[in-house]
Amino acid sequence: KQAQRVANEADAEDVKAAMKEMGIEPKEPAQAAQSPPKKKGFFSAFSNKEDKKKAAERATQLKKQEHEAKNQMTYMVMMGQAKEASEMLGAIIEGSSAEDLQANEAAQEVVMTCMKYQSHLEVLASSVQEDEQVAACIALNEELTERINLYQQFVSGEMQPGDLL
Repeated sequence: KQAQRVANEADAEDVKAAMKEMGIEPKEPAQAAQSPPKKKGFFSAFSNKEDKKKAAERATQLKKQEHEAKNQMTYMVMMGQAKEASEMLGAIIEGSSAEDLQANEAAQEVVMTCMKYQSHLEVLASSVQEDEQVAACIALNEELTERINLYQQFVSGEMQPGDLL
């Protein structure tokens, strides 16, 4: 046991010497046990409650702006797609006979797409903030309704393409 203790002490001295060479001042076991480890304090980028409150308000404001930008983008995309579908249905109606419309699967798909946009426009109108945007949603929804009704009247034979003139 004594030989092992001497070997451990020699190893400890080697470690201390290596630490000194690296610029680290080794502590004696009694010193190390006496000094408790330093507690790391919580780092905060905010110096006081006012700064924290301002940062929270700014974060809320940024989230609101992001949400508004997303809504605006959704509005623009939805309006563009719905307008395109409406124009497409109008062109199909103007260039087709009732028989052509009845057999035209693409026309039926365009009508279904227009119906889908009607429901989307209703939701969109309730989510936009600007009066002009609400009015545009309503106007486009009415245009879709008129064209869908016109398509259905042509397909059912109630109306003929010449009746548009």
